[in-house]
Amino acid sequence: MTSRLMQQQQSHSTSLPNNAKFNHAAIPPSQYQQTTRSNQSPSHLILLSRSPLVTITSSVRGNLGPSTVLNQDPPGNDWIKDRWQAASDMGGTAIKGSHWVMLDFTHLLENSGKRSYNIENAISISKVVLDWEAAFARNYVIEGRMDPPTGNNINNHVDDEGGGWCVFYDGSLDSDMPREKVQHEHQLQNHPKNLHLNQQPNRVSVESGQSPGVKQKMPLHIVHTINWGNYVNEEEESRRCRTLRFLRIFIRRPARGWGVSLWEVDVYGSLVSA
Repeated sequence: MTSRLMQQQQSHSTSLPNNAKFNHAAIPPSQYQQTTRSNQSPSHLILLSRSPLVTITSSVRGNLGPSTVLNQDPPGNDWIKDRWQAASDMGGTAIKGSHWVMLDFTHLLENSGKRSYNIENAISISKVVLDWEAAFARNYVIEGRMDPPTGNNINNHVDDEGGGWCVFYDGSLDSDMPREKVQHEHQLQNHPKNLHLNQQPNRVSVESGQSPGVKQKMPLHIVHTINWGNYVNEEEESRRCRTLRFLRIFIRRPARGWGVSLWEVDVYGSLVSA
């Protein structure tokens, strides 16, 4: 779980509708309670993405921070500089089209002593945590590949292996499962809304904070956690896709009218050798 969920936040603005006015004076000093980050989660998974050796790029820059803010350590708390969004202004006007954020783990692997480009040098993904702003998405896929993407393989989304990207999670097939309703991890794999899939775990969605810039109730953070650690129904093809060097979150469309916005992307897993 990201450190932002340690307490309710009141230090940031959400993206606003075009007719909403933002009250800058309403933003109090930072309320963040940073936690000490370790290399391992309680389940002994390595937080791979927060290394400076992991490169993050995106399809667009938007009007706020660059995509590199998504794995800065520690996470930032500036509502303008420390958020990436696919919007052109502070009204949250969406930049047209689908968008993506891509993580390149090549340098991380090279510095771990695994230097040649073959299946023995890769990472195995066990959990992905996406910390969205109120301008979030449900319809997105998480996909991986071993070879560096070039040309159309970077900008275009292809669902099959022919395009080089291998999908191992499809958010359009999922239904959010609030954390307060999850008593045991095995519920994620047996949840009725997920039985028809039989190949991917449900995401757990947690909302926190309140935007000081709008009067209506609006969460400041919407955190999606997709955890394969205790999921037993995954097909072999999907499991193979989670062994990768490049990971991409391809966002098909936003859940609201605003351009999508992310605070953090956390990827957990391990370095693997066949």
